Amino acid sequence: MNKKQLSNWLLKYGAAAYGGMFALVTAIFFKFNFYKLNDTANIFYRAKHNISKLGLNRLRGNVTQLNNPVMILILVVGVVLALYLIVQKHTDLFAHMAALLILVGSVIPFMPPYDENLLARLYLAIAMIVVGGLVQFAMVITYSADPN
Repeated sequence: MNKKQLSNWLLKYGAAAYGGMFALVTAIFFKFNFYKLNDTANIFYRAKHNISKLGLNRLRGNVTQLNNPVMILILVVGVVLALYLIVQKHTDLFAHMAALLILVGSVIPFMPPYDENLLARLYLAIAMIVVGGLVQFAMVITYSADPN
């Protein structure tokens, strides 16, 4: 595969492939790192785990920052892919919107504030990246994602 074919493949299938890959990596990440605390009225338990501020749903490790290298890598790949798509498809509105959704969704987990639970930002990022991938997939289905 030469450089032109790779560029055409990325322009046509890149966002949809990234959306599927991101969904798979995120599902595996949540399978191994997600847990839920007990919902109890015990004041000492609630104070010990800071449930009023961080909630019942948690990730293993630091609940306020993303520390998993695989998730960080997949989000950085999303930023790079989205920037490439934005630069290459600046005239196509729908492809540009799909790339913008992926870009913003990939950056959200890294943004402050770092004093609240990461899950809310991660859920929003998942939604934006999946919608961006679905928009690109819909463009492939309707043949409007041809790079020429």
